[in-house]
This record gives sequence, structure tokens and C-alpha cells, in this order.
Amino acid sequence: MGIPLLRGRQFLPEELAGTLAAAIVNQTMARELWGGRDPIGAHTSMFGPDWITVVGISRDVRQSGVTDAASAEVYMPAPNFVVPFPNWSILVRSSLPADSLLPAIRSAIGTEEREAAVDRVRTMDDVIADTVSAQRIVATLGL
Repeated sequence: MGIPLLRGRQFLPEELAGTLAAAIVNQTMARELWGGRDPIGAHTSMFGPDWITVVGISRDVRQSGVTDAASAEVYMPAPNFVVPFPNWSILVRSSLPADSLLPAIRSAIGTEEREAAVDRVRTMDDVIADTVSAQRIVATLGL
């Protein structure tokens, strides 16, 4: 997604494959969990009994909307999640038109997770427009 890595490193191939458990945390999570200490190399058990090594710190992003404060976030390769999540969001960054990517995305997900459903497909422009729609209406009406 182009979120800048402020310190540390990106995931290694063995971390992406799930052989080693690693995480990148955002600035807010680093501050909330480690205060003034350096979280790079720290071990935590965020999602179960297994230890996860923090390998990087990313810049905060506003996942809930452009007007909301950033929340604590952790980024991990999917094989490292030991707790199943009922709702996953998968983001794909590409210069290709979104409609042309959808068949390949559905196929790739279906190959790995036969019962997974792909729904609510939206472009990032649509997501951003939805988060500011109320403000846009108020500005248009001059309220």
C-alpha cells in the first residue's frame, strides 16, 4: 500500500512463508506497547501463545477514515496468524484497472481457501470518497 517503513526492515522470504513469525507495527502501537523503548527485535505474543518478533515500524495510517486518529496496528504475513479472523481485508496495489484484476484475485483466494467469499470489492478512491461523504454533503449544502 505504499505505507512508509520508518525503521527496521521488510519481511524476509521465510517470514512471508510462515516459517518465522514476524510483525511490523505502526508508530501508535510502538508507542502504546513499548513507550520510549525500541520495539525492533522485541518479542510479543499478540495473537496466541507463539512469540512474534517485531522487525519494523511503519508510519501511522488512518484505517477508519481521514478524520479519525490512527489506531494501533500490526502487519503480519497471513501464514503467521494463528487465530482465524471472520472478516479479512485484502488490499491489492496495481497500475492495472481494478476490474481486470478481480478474476485473478478470486482465483488466487479460491485456490488457498475454497470456502472464502470475495465481496465488497472497492477501489481505494471509492473507500476514501465514502469516508468524506458526510463532510462533502455538508460543504455542498453550506451548512
